[in-house]
Amino acid sequence: MTVSNVTSAVSTQTTTTASSASSESVLSSDFETFLKMMTVQMQNQDPLNPVESTDFAVQLAAFSQVEQQVLSNEYLQSLTESLSASGLAGQAQLIGRSVLTSAATSYDGGTIEITPSYDLTAESHVLVIRDETGEEVGRRELSGAPETIQWSGMTDENGQLGEGTYSFAIESYSDDVLSATNSAQTWGAVYQVNLADSGVELTLEGGSSVYETEVTAIR
Repeated sequence: MTVSNVTSAVSTQTTTTASSASSESVLSSDFETFLKMMTVQMQNQDPLNPVESTDFAVQLAAFSQVEQQVLSNEYLQSLTESLSASGLAGQAQLIGRSVLTSAATSYDGGTIEITPSYDLTAESHVLVIRDETGEEVGRRELSGAPETIQWSGMTDENGQLGEGTYSFAIESYSDDVLSATNSAQTWGAVYQVNLADSGVELTLEGGSSVYETEVTAIR
């Protein structure tokens, strides 16, 4: 048995270890196998051409590096899971807070605070109101001033919209031609936090959901 044969066997075993579901258990088994193989090698080596002790040291060092790498990977995995859990726990502090987003918001008959986004090059602007199905249910002309709109359910036709979930957009016109459509943001209270595949997802009153990255302000 040669040193290269032992090294090849160790390489094969460590590859199996890396793909195992329980790397720590398999690594322990591989280490015992490695010791047995090295013992057999020492017992059957050619007395006229013995294996150098430094070769054994190299093999042990190589296996030790693999062992440390597997354990490091397990530690990093555990650390990642811990950070994810702690991150979600931190975001849970948003429950009960109000966040500013362009998501649909719940109207209960009071007043909704709307933060518009205007096309500054346009001549006129209109607030477009849509219900939870996306159907337009009202319009309201705006001055275009950079101010917060206090909306109490009224439309330009003096209509009063009832309770429900509404979304808002700002249509900007130049020479009576639509030049831009921008979303209008509203405040919504957070009542649930979920860890989704695409990030932390916040569920607002009324059932709307937004990702944390879509939030522009918190109060």
